[in-house]
Amino acid sequence: GHCKVLIPTYAAVAEVMKEVESVTIAKCDVTKNDPPPMFQIQTGLPAIFFKTADGRLLEFTGDRTVGALVEFILQHAARPIGRSLLRPQSPPWGFEELEDETQDFVSHEELQDMLHSGRVVVQKAEYMRTVEALKDIMRGQETAIASLTRRVTELEDTLKVVLEQTQQSARLRPDKSDRAEVADEL
Repeated sequence: GHCKVLIPTYAAVAEVMKEVESVTIAKCDVTKNDPPPMFQIQTGLPAIFFKTADGRLLEFTGDRTVGALVEFILQHAARPIGRSLLRPQSPPWGFEELEDETQDFVSHEELQDMLHSGRVVVQKAEYMRTVEALKDIMRGQETAIASLTRRVTELEDTLKVVLEQTQQSARLRPDKSDRAEVADEL
């Protein structure tokens, strides 16, 4: 389930990272291949790992978004990023290579552009979440305004009834002078 849901995310990460020749985006299906013993999965499946230039495996535990994955990769990639620094010529056992790599180095400017691209994706997602949150707030405010408008109308109607009753009551009550005449007659 989760692995299939993340396929578009992985494809987008591969697209963003395709210019970084020293980074290989690969997948390993642990239902078909036993993962090497070096894998110690902390977050559950699907697990995402980054192999550093010195051979360490870092598990990605952040949000499963393009921007978060790209930023994680770029934070942990060796400098300068080159094919010989980060990976052998073929993917590790049990992995399928997702991108064809032909270039050995990425300039600092290209790396910054890629990091910026990843951040733009994150910023766009954050912007969209903010827009949706604001729309929710506005819908809530519209509902509250409609509710308040109904309540004000109800109160106005109630006040009209009370005013009419007060006026009728005042008409039915004799004036002080009328009361004095009645008292004199008694």
